[in-house]
Amino acid sequence: MIAGILVPVLSLAIIFGFVGWMRYLRHLEHLAYYEALAKSGATASQGVDASRTPPPPPAMAPRLPPDPRSLLHRGVLTGAVGVALLVGLLTLGIGPWLVAGLIPLFVGLVEVLFALFDGKAP
Repeated sequence: MIAGILVPVLSLAIIFGFVGWMRYLRHLEHLAYYEALAKSGATASQGVDASRTPPPPPAMAPRLPPDPRSLLHRGVLTGAVGVALLVGLLTLGIGPWLVAGLIPLFVGLVEVLFALFDGKAP
């Protein structure tokens, strides 16, 4: 009884703890970056080489419409993963677990259709 409650709670705690730790490490990286920027404003006589300042953090790239060829490749790949899951899960028999293979299969088919309807795909 306790294991039925403890395992999901511990699993979620591990997942959220990992995500929190990664965000904390990113925060420390940003702090170190801004400290280095503040130090780069000092003169060379103080021992700071202004040519060795770290590059700025990468900015978010503007969102571009997806290339139809990449959408076609992504759709075929997602559909193939769906077919592989479906075939693998069929060994267990017909049941609700087949949804795990049907969802990526149909998502892949939709991506292929979007790429083909766009008219720019080969």
